[in-house]
Amino acid sequence: MGRKRVIKRKSVDNDTEKLSLAQSGTAKRSRVGKTPKPICSSATVAPTPSSSSNPISASSATIVSVPQADKIPPAEQTAADDDSIIEEELEKGTTTWTNISPNALVFARWIDNKFYSGQITGQIVDEESKWMVDYDDEDPREVMEADILPIDIIGAGTDVLITKKRLSHLAQVIGHKVFVDPANGEETVKYAIKLKMAETPIWAMRSDLYIKSTLGERLREEYELSVKKKGENADAMKECTSP
Repeated sequence: MGRKRVIKRKSVDNDTEKLSLAQSGTAKRSRVGKTPKPICSSATVAPTPSSSSNPISASSATIVSVPQADKIPPAEQTAADDDSIIEEELEKGTTTWTNISPNALVFARWIDNKFYSGQITGQIVDEESKWMVDYDDEDPREVMEADILPIDIIGAGTDVLITKKRLSHLAQVIGHKVFVDPANGEETVKYAIKLKMAETPIWAMRSDLYIKSTLGERLREEYELSVKKKGENADAMKECTSP
């Protein structure tokens, strides 16, 4: 949570000091928890007199500084981006696949049957059909090969889930964009998604998204068909080149 900010209050009278303490207490409470609610104003002005019976005069009004909470809760900062989304500039295509192998980025089934983003770290010894997956938001876990989606790029039109404000929302990928991550200089993909019942699309990173069980199983079937087709094409090429 960081160090608490010390607020200096100018002593005018009892009413003003009570107001300052109340504002400070509100600021402290707003910083508790992982997703504090943003404070709309960074300063609170003590009330000005409405009649001669008010003991606080206009000249004695005191401005009390209140610490500003983060405008965007940490849980949503990963999906926020300063770039506006121009659909014509998005890359749109079908889902593409990579191989199930060490270091591959994948979506793998978790204990709740949904598929979450992670990376394969290795194969389990003596078990060819089981791999170790290091999930982006969970601990590493052994996963059966049949429960792994080696998705390279999530295709446009794919239904996904995203968590915002601790609630799960159904969304659809409308395209993606490749950019260079300034933190490590590597290329990273960000997705433009549109929440159901929403008109304006938002950006989301791969780690923000997860996939329903039924859709994941259907995507797994698509992957297996692509592997089979690739094998058939390879066999056909061998026949063409053989003497």
